[in-house]
Amino acid sequence: MTVWGWLLVTLVGGAPVSRLPELAELGGHLPDRATSALLEARGMPLEPVPPGKFWKARIARAGDSIWLRVDAELPSSTLEDVATVTLFFPQKGSTASGYSFRFGSDGRRSSTDDGVTPKSAELSVKTRATRGEHGFSVTAAFPPAALPRFPAQGNVNLELCVQLRGATNCDNGGRPSVSASLPAEALRQKLLATPPASILSLEARPSGWLGFGGSRSAEWVAGKEPLNAELLKALLAEPWVDPASARIALSERMQLPGGSPLVALLAGANPFTEEGHCDSGRRLQLVIYRLKGKTADRVLDWPVSSCALGRASSLQLDDEATLTVGYESGATVTFAWTQDHFERTQLGMR
Repeated sequence: MTVWGWLLVTLVGGAPVSRLPELAELGGHLPDRATSALLEARGMPLEPVPPGKFWKARIARAGDSIWLRVDAELPSSTLEDVATVTLFFPQKGSTASGYSFRFGSDGRRSSTDDGVTPKSAELSVKTRATRGEHGFSVTAAFPPAALPRFPAQGNVNLELCVQLRGATNCDNGGRPSVSASLPAEALRQKLLATPPASILSLEARPSGWLGFGGSRSAEWVAGKEPLNAELLKALLAEPWVDPASARIALSERMQLPGGSPLVALLAGANPFTEEGHCDSGRRLQLVIYRLKGKTADRVLDWPVSSCALGRASSLQLDDEATLTVGYESGATVTFAWTQDHFERTQLGMR
C-alpha cells in the first residue's frame, strides 16, 4: 500500500464523498508535457468559489505524491501573477501551521519568509510551467517531504487552498472547497520508527522525521542513520543559539551513567542583549536530547536565561545523573533522571 492509497476527497458543502483519482502513470516521473496532459484529462477538478474566475485546477495522486495542475486564465498576465497553494492538516495540533508554496509562469517561486514553510519542503516540490497569451499553466508534484505536520493518531485530513488574484477555493476562515481524507496507517507507514504515545503530530524531513507534543520543540526525532549531535541539529533545522554569545557555560555533549549520549542545545532569544537590561519578552531554553541509535528523545526543556531566573552560570551532571543548573542570581534548580527524562526535584538558593 502506498502513502496515498485509499485517498478520499470530500467536497465541502454537503457534496458526496468521492475517491481522488489515482494516476499510476504519473508515478516515478517528473512533471512534463505528458504528465501535465494526463492530469488535465483525468484529475479531479478544483475551482475558485464562485467558479470561473482567474484559474482552475486538477488534483490527483500517484504513488506517495500529490499532483496538482493550476491553469491561470487571465485577460493580461505578467510575471507578478503568482498562484499560492497552501497545504494544511486541520487536526495536526496547535503547534503547527500549513505550508504555502508560490508558483508563477516560470515555475516554483521562492516562498515568502513566513517562518513556517521550511526551505527543504519548498525545494522538494517539482514543477513544470508553460506560459500562454492569456495566463500560464503549472504542474506540481508534492512528495511527503513537502507536506506540513500531520496528526500522529486518529484520522488524517488534508486541506488544499489555491489563491490567484484574490480568487480562491477557500472561504474567509481558510476552509477549502475540497478536503482530502487519508487513511492514517497508510500515511504513517513511511515512519522510520514507532514514535512514543505522547507524540501528537509528525513532520517529514529530508533525512528523517520529527514528532511533536504540546510544545514548540520536537519531542522525538528519527533519522535514516545513527544520530550524532550534527545530524540531530540538521534534522531539527532550528536557529540554535551559540552558548558563548549568550554567556552561558554549556557542554553540548554529555552522557548518562549507562553511556547514552546527551545533546544540549539553546533555543529561543537572549533576553540580555544590553548590559543591565532584560527584555521580558525573550528567554533562552535549554533543550536536551538523549540519542538512541537512529532516534532521539527530548528529555529536558527548561529556561536558562530569563528575567525571572536570570542567566545560568553553571550546568553540572554528576555520576548519578543528577543535573544542577545554577544561576547568576543565586538560584539553583536540580533535576533527577527518571526512566526517560529529567524531573525537577528542587528549586532553591545556593
